[in-house]
Amino acid sequence: MNKSTRQRLFFLGKLALGVALLAALLVVNDNGRKVLDAFVRVQPIYLIPFFAITYPLLGASCMKWGLFLRERGVVIGFHRLFRLYLVGSFFNNFLPSMVGGDLVRAYVLGKQIESHTHSLASVFLERFTGMIALVSLATASFLFNSELRQEPVVVVSIGVMGSACLLLVAAVWNPEWALWFLRPMEKNRHVARLLPKLMQFHDHVSYFKDKPVLVGKAMLYSFTFHFLAAVNVYVACRVLAVPLDLYDAVVLTPIVLLVSSVPLSVNGLGVWEWAFGVYLAQAGVPMDQGLAVALLLRAKNLLLSLVGGVLFLFERAAVPTPAEAEGPAR
Repeated sequence: MNKSTRQRLFFLGKLALGVALLAALLVVNDNGRKVLDAFVRVQPIYLIPFFAITYPLLGASCMKWGLFLRERGVVIGFHRLFRLYLVGSFFNNFLPSMVGGDLVRAYVLGKQIESHTHSLASVFLERFTGMIALVSLATASFLFNSELRQEPVVVVSIGVMGSACLLLVAAVWNPEWALWFLRPMEKNRHVARLLPKLMQFHDHVSYFKDKPVLVGKAMLYSFTFHFLAAVNVYVACRVLAVPLDLYDAVVLTPIVLLVSSVPLSVNGLGVWEWAFGVYLAQAGVPMDQGLAVALLLRAKNLLLSLVGGVLFLFERAAVPTPAEAEGPAR
């Protein structure tokens, strides 16, 4: 069995797992019918803020992305970054977890600025600082909520993601750690060929360890994003007349996002819905209503990703204006 076949089978396996989990959630306790009933109760007045919050929500990440680019002399217009963010979200539907979409937006931007190392480092730092903020908020929710401390999935998710963040911080801070990790793989010809580029990438990333003010701004954008993500969940609940107050949304949303970020299925299919159904129950929201909220948010994300797919079709024909892209500093 060749590598391409294995990859396709792995993708189909993850897709099947997600579909099976979602189907099981909808079948148990007649949740499917209850979810349909929830959508009948849609409150149209909340649809405008539900869609409007998307702009500042994604905008916070794009502003942070632009920070890392400008620090290295690359000036890209905000709306160009916003469009690329949507393009990345489109590929998240098909490629592994969020990483696939990130690689696509890094590749497209790298072609524009003629430096894939710059673009990949900026995307990595934008995502990495967001993950640190997410783990921090989820850990705080975990420590101050006795019921969450009894949830093994939350314990494992925080442990795994927290450990990964600490290892990445250590690798960024100390180049020897990165070399220690890469040296055992040097015998692999593919790794050996990529090693110089990997070390160049590491140099671009570690450059920011001596920029505490800039990193502080990036973390502020990250916490802003996660607060707006909680508001996004709260407004989605208002759309479906689900009784969840803003405080509970702020406490529980980081847990839901952290658990659903574990790459068990394609684009978190089934896992996303399960996490909402289980953890919104901590605030007294019935499972079927939590599922309805998750499906409403997924529908919006899917719509945005389709916009990203359309934008990607125009990428080859798009010629950035000087105002949009000044390119990397030489």
